[in-house]
Amino acid sequence: MKRIILSFVFLVLSFNSYAVTLDGLDEKSIFRGMYPKLFNPLLEDGNYTGKELKNVGVKMNDKEYLALYHPPEQYKNKDGEIRYLVYVERRDIQLKNIKIINGKFVKIPNVIVYGFSETCHICLSNEDLFIFKKNKDEKYELVSKNNKNLGLSSFGISTLNTANLQSNIINIKQDAVGFFFIIGSGNAGFWEGHRGAVILNEKTPITTVAVDIAEENSEGAYGDSVLSTAYDSTAKILENEPPSFGFYPIEVKFKGDYEEDDKFIKYNKIKKYEMQKDRKEYKEVSSRDY
Repeated sequence: MKRIILSFVFLVLSFNSYAVTLDGLDEKSIFRGMYPKLFNPLLEDGNYTGKELKNVGVKMNDKEYLALYHPPEQYKNKDGEIRYLVYVERRDIQLKNIKIINGKFVKIPNVIVYGFSETCHICLSNEDLFIFKKNKDEKYELVSKNNKNLGLSSFGISTLNTANLQSNIINIKQDAVGFFFIIGSGNAGFWEGHRGAVILNEKTPITTVAVDIAEENSEGAYGDSVLSTAYDSTAKILENEPPSFGFYPIEVKFKGDYEEDDKFIKYNKIKKYEMQKDRKEYKEVSSRDY
């Protein structure tokens, strides 16, 4: 069975307190308060994933994006204080002003129509996460954020899901909470999903950590054939056990089967993972059948 761990983009940034206070957390407040350059892109194709979300064009670092606003999610931090997480996804867009004429790329003038980047089969998604708290004046102060892409998908579309956040909060770290995610990749009908966690740090920037493969299946290749295999898993935090480098151990329960060397192998195991010294990735430390 393959054990190819996808690369996550981890954030190692210097942290400064943010002097940002907003009147609200609606889309206008977030877009105007957190992004300096906004515009209204005329999209070539309006039938895209996430079209129901409030959106605007943003310009950052000499690039242009379609920014999609996800409504704020309330949760409690490690100290039981109420926090609000706002998630904005940015997708690469570009003017459709390049055409191939007589075998050469030619720039067409006066084009105002945008399309999603045609190179996004290999590009990462862009997630902006913002943690806010409400102050005594009923306004919202920025507590923490990430300043680089989390890179939780391919094809330029994020699969990060922050809906119902409080019910998915985990006490993964001694001084911060977080939540699990699964990022997957597929090829020729074979699917592989990897589990990681977003760490909602407040004294340092928001970051991610990797755990392990969470699920695999070959149903796309074999359908309901006897050759088809699949397994998935559930994870929980072992809060009563000693932490490693500030992170609590994780227990993952796998169920299903997989194929290896022309053999079908049951995969009913419980594995334990502990954080490594680099504080970026968990490592398997024990495994048992059930």
